[in-house]
Amino acid sequence: MSDEHISLAKTWGHGCFAEHPECPKYEPNWMPTRLIEILDKNNIRLVDTESLAAPVPYYALSYCWGEEPVLTTTGAVIQDFKSQILLEDLPLTIEDAITVVRRMGGHFLWVDSLCIIQDDLDDWAREAATMCDVYQNSYLTIVALGAHGATDGLFARRDPLAVTDCCLPSISANRVVPVRETVNNNYDTDFFRSNLEHRGWTFQERALAPRKLFFSSFIFWECATSFTVGKEEFPDAHEWRESTVDPYHRRPLPGEVVCVPIRLDAFGLYKVPEWLGQWYTDLFDFSGRDLTKATDRLTAIAGVISHRERASGRKTDYGVWLDFWPFDLLWSCLYGERAERLDGAPTWSWASLTAQV
Repeated sequence: MSDEHISLAKTWGHGCFAEHPECPKYEPNWMPTRLIEILDKNNIRLVDTESLAAPVPYYALSYCWGEEPVLTTTGAVIQDFKSQILLEDLPLTIEDAITVVRRMGGHFLWVDSLCIIQDDLDDWAREAATMCDVYQNSYLTIVALGAHGATDGLFARRDPLAVTDCCLPSISANRVVPVRETVNNNYDTDFFRSNLEHRGWTFQERALAPRKLFFSSFIFWECATSFTVGKEEFPDAHEWRESTVDPYHRRPLPGEVVCVPIRLDAFGLYKVPEWLGQWYTDLFDFSGRDLTKATDRLTAIAGVISHRERASGRKTDYGVWLDFWPFDLLWSCLYGERAERLDGAPTWSWASLTAQV
């Protein structure tokens, strides 16, 4: 990753904090149970955050493990990891993320494979229940959009032709017409092809993190206010592309939206609160994603549910909103989807089946 890209990422971050009133300000007042501490270029270790004098800003990593074995923290090695984790033992994506954090001026990183004791079911359950807080309280989330697995790394090989003008002859003498693929086509393709956009666990990671730095064939930034691509990669791109504020990051959701009950409109059709309509959109997306363990269906979206419960003042039971119970029971499987019954949820909950709903 070039110095120019690091400088650009820092500029995006500073711009978000200084110029985006809709984006939540960063206040390091909560920390995960464990973090990777980056002492210098080749010296990292696992730390219990309760041993730190005060909350520290930390980065988080959103990535896919992939099919190859990944170095994990287990009960047998956790004490060794608290002394040192060998950089050469880490999969490339995590190693690259550590490099980015260090060059951005950070010292702490949260990665699920290392910060959760993977062979301790009790620890896994406790930490999984805090996913909402882990990503929501991160200083910045690094997203390995172009990596199919943990061994692929963050820094994808880029095709220079993607951002190089193709000069076509003009009907005018001695002139050419420069043509280039549009910016939108490039990063939309990156998202569509990414494994992250098809994995269940990564849904809430992107939804809850207030600031994301994506690595793929290009680097780009997303926060609650904007989505942007570097000018040096796309000379004709806007530095910031303003968009509708992400409802996940409104604190709190507007009261008049939260308190509107389901009612009939002039055509006799049900109208639902804005936040509930957004939840149904999210559920459709999430329920169509892949999970290594199908029984994680509720756990993998528990952070989003918890956030919406706190923002709306409403409660759920097995993913069904209690104040909208009759309406919420009208869910159905996507036509043609093959559904398998899952243990751990009653049949009236969408979480009881594997199909997209």
